[in-house]
Amino acid sequence: MPFFANRAATLTAASRFAGFNASPVVLVRQHRDTQHKRYTLEFTSLTPPLPSGDNVFDASTINAALESAIRKEPSQYLWMHKRFKTQPGGKPESPYIHIKTPDKKLSEAQYAGMLGGATQHAATGFTQLTSGLVLREFAGVPGKLLKHRHAALRLDRLSKNLRANGIRTATVDNLFRIKTRGVTAVTCFVPAGLPLQPGAVSVLDSVTFLAQLHNRGFHLAHVAQAGLRILVGTDGRPVLADPLQVKQVPGSVSYECRLDDLRTWARLTQGGATTLPVLLENYLPLVRHADAAGFRDWLAQQPRVADNAPQHSGEP
Repeated sequence: MPFFANRAATLTAASRFAGFNASPVVLVRQHRDTQHKRYTLEFTSLTPPLPSGDNVFDASTINAALESAIRKEPSQYLWMHKRFKTQPGGKPESPYIHIKTPDKKLSEAQYAGMLGGATQHAATGFTQLTSGLVLREFAGVPGKLLKHRHAALRLDRLSKNLRANGIRTATVDNLFRIKTRGVTAVTCFVPAGLPLQPGAVSVLDSVTFLAQLHNRGFHLAHVAQAGLRILVGTDGRPVLADPLQVKQVPGSVSYECRLDDLRTWARLTQGGATTLPVLLENYLPLVRHADAAGFRDWLAQQPRVADNAPQHSGEP
């Protein structure tokens, strides 16, 4: 239901309880009165009164009354309460991107039950559970020492950082530790889409995707071209299906990595030398001014090489 112009899960219990014996429903508001050093309680009758016989309408009435009360003293509302956590589309639509990911231990039997009826996810080749979630399995269970290097935790961290920067990618739902197998499993929501094919993405959408990655400090990892899991979303724009296929760097992405990504994209989408100059021409206006100027100067100093040649280099 609407709450501060956002969707929020809303209980219908108040109107249903009131309907048991026609009890009047009032809103109680408490706030601190710092001037007189006291607390004030206010009791307000809801308008229109509850119950109306329509639980959805009543829930909207309650949300509107709460919102009105909060606006009187917004600094005193418990904003840390994650009121918008539950969304119709599940976790990918939650605004609380950096909320801690549930981390659970599973027995062998529990894990086997989870895998029951699993199939292959058509777009990525990962395991797809009957729930619709995609499951990925990684060797080892994170310990206390250097646990941040474990692939499952890196996947979780990169997913959150990418999404927080507005880059569409998989959303991690849960982490599972199966000690008897010595593995860690991760369940994810993967955005709907089809594998990237030549001509499936416009030049503008292509360079917008790459510029957004680079402007936010990410670049594509050095993965074999055939192994890159980039999808074309339902809106025709690129979607990064595997967060582990990017690297995040402090500061600005190196010019070598930028050119590598543009070359890779040229090969993935349209094929080779004829499109790299077009991608560069449309890419440069979308990156930060200082980066664009430096990149142009750097490109001018490079020896001419084949546009479709791999040019892997280290990070800055």
